[in-house]
Amino acid sequence: SNAVTTSTSTSNRLSLTTDFEDSTQVLYLSDVTYQKNSNIIEVDWHVPVGHNYIYFDVQRGKAPGTLEKIGRVNATSATDFIFTETDPDSNFIWYYRINGFSKCGRSLGKSNISNNIRLNLTQTSQNRILSWNSYSIWPTGVEAYEIYRTTVKSGITSEDKIATVKNDASSFTDLDLIESDARPGICYYVKAVEKDGNPFGLKKESYSNFTCYTVPPVVNIPNVFNPHDIYNKAFFPVVLYADTIQSTYSIYNRWGESIFTNMPIWKSWDGKLANGKDAPEGVYFYKAIIVGIDNSTTVYSAGFTLL
Repeated sequence: SNAVTTSTSTSNRLSLTTDFEDSTQVLYLSDVTYQKNSNIIEVDWHVPVGHNYIYFDVQRGKAPGTLEKIGRVNATSATDFIFTETDPDSNFIWYYRINGFSKCGRSLGKSNISNNIRLNLTQTSQNRILSWNSYSIWPTGVEAYEIYRTTVKSGITSEDKIATVKNDASSFTDLDLIESDARPGICYYVKAVEKDGNPFGLKKESYSNFTCYTVPPVVNIPNVFNPHDIYNKAFFPVVLYADTIQSTYSIYNRWGESIFTNMPIWKSWDGKLANGKDAPEGVYFYKAIIVGIDNSTTVYSAGFTLL
């Protein structure tokens, strides 16, 4: 009889380990803001602990549908990241989005799209009108907009919050009679404040651009004064919208001899000579160099009478 034989064969064992990446991961753009009193826009975003992101592409455009890559940020184990852009064109509202990638170059997540606040300033003869676009977008929305004004007096810069308006407001009129005696003039910015309840435990703010207005100097120089008078006893040039640190004036007698030179415009002359004696009554002449906060320089000269 014929015998039946059976043959077997055994291969080597192959172990296969895969490294699958999460198909999507949280990527939250938390804030687009101008850095305070600067021309730098800062974009902030948040990712979860233990994320798989290797790098982020920053996209920007003049509309949500026109976003293009403008920069790249390498990822670390951190959960919060920042990108800054110096001197973006402040004539536009810019929209930003973050696209996060894995080590294989695959997109793991795209953020929400957010935009900066662009502040416009319109000046009339009586007031300053501020207008701005809404900040977008926080999950719980904007709580309010705060309006700030800065001025310079005698070399000291002051910043004041002049109003808080509702979250649906987009304009404010400043009716205050205010002046600034140094560049850059009277300046404003708006700050959006996020409502409480952000799902990531954040509470952000967004600053607008810093915008200023200047007008030509207003100069009033007296033509007569009397040191012995009650109300008009000093020669004092009155100037508005001028740089009182750089603006000066000089006084000469009728023969062109100098009484004093380059007196700061904010100082008055009491009618005394350098030796402390009273200057004689008569006609004198001044020469005032007024530097405006609008960058103008104007020379004023005329005579005046000391009684």
